[in-house]
Amino acid sequence: MVNKKGFTLIELLIVIAVLAVLTAAVVVVLNPAQLLAQARDSQRMSDLDTLKSSIALYLTDVSPIDLGTTLTCYVTNASITACGGRHQTVTQTRATTSRAIDSTGWVPVSFTSISAGSPISALPLDPTNSTTY
Repeated sequence: MVNKKGFTLIELLIVIAVLAVLTAAVVVVLNPAQLLAQARDSQRMSDLDTLKSSIALYLTDVSPIDLGTTLTCYVTNASITACGGRHQTVTQTRATTSRAIDSTGWVPVSFTSISAGSPISALPLDPTNSTTY
């Protein structure tokens, strides 16, 4: 009697099918797109918290406070009224992606004026870095 070792083709196909079903189930349960979106949201929250802390430090350290003289509103519709508490109409403007911390970036605050030095090296940008609305 001959003792054959190994797997038959049917056995291998069954194992491959089971692995494929398990892989599909894991992908559906984990949903990588949602995990990436949650990671981007966490990054946004962290960036805003850092920016809030930096602005608070600026407000406590710098005198006189200069937060810019012009009002710029970044909106996603054709026009908006009551921007920043002021009642006026502004037109759609694409936000700048300048990360400069010397009041020329998208936040008009000169973090370089803080006596201990700037708490951030560059202004944060949206993690998707999209140029569309």
